[in-house]
Amino acid sequence: MATEKADTMSIEKVDVVVAANEAVSPASIQARFETLRDLDEPQMAALNKRLLRRIDWRLMPTITIMFLMK
Repeated sequence: MATEKADTMSIEKVDVVVAANEAVSPASIQARFETLRDLDEPQMAALNKRLLRRIDWRLMPTITIMFLMK
């Protein structure tokens, strides 16, 4: 019984490793989310640009302060 449980655990780990090593395309990621499925290429580009701008505005002050405190 214990060996069967250990075997299934190792199989699950192998599946995760195999899934992590497969190449993932942007289209496959977009297909996973219902809100992104209907967007075309220009809309996705605009969404990516807005997202990067938000991330930059959150990270840059923190990075600047850390640099100045060094």
